[in-house]
Amino acid sequence: MSTISILLIDANPTFQRMTTRLLRDYYSEDVTVVGTSPGYTDAVAQAKALKPAMILLGQDHHGLFDLHLLACLRESLPHVGIIILERFDMQVNRQSAMAAGANGFVAKSTLSTTLLPAIWHVIEENGFREVALDPEFRSPEQSVQLIGLAPMAE
Repeated sequence: MSTISILLIDANPTFQRMTTRLLRDYYSEDVTVVGTSPGYTDAVAQAKALKPAMILLGQDHHGLFDLHLLACLRESLPHVGIIILERFDMQVNRQSAMAAGANGFVAKSTLSTTLLPAIWHVIEENGFREVALDPEFRSPEQSVQLIGLAPMAE
């Protein structure tokens, strides 16, 4: 069975290492971290090159997530799930994030117990399941053709 490919974007290198290790050591049958991005300057280019099924978007150096980056990722990769990794419960910003293209939210404090269920929820609720598990995934259009599905309605 194929695993779900993940790109982790977060400005904190310690958090990147801890999250990558958590996913590798405990959830390797379900997910594979295909890349990490410490900064926001190359995140869109890296996401386009790696073509992950899921992007985990953390905060910048100011403890905020970048709505502009989120919107760019969503526009560039419409068939990729995007989960915001929150340092705190940011209910105030969730509506803006959802409008910019986020599919879900996970508090960093509960990552070990809630991240994998959130990933599966986003994949299944948004129709990304076949794309995420397609081992020949090259682009949303190619993946849709390979598995014989119609593109998702906008």
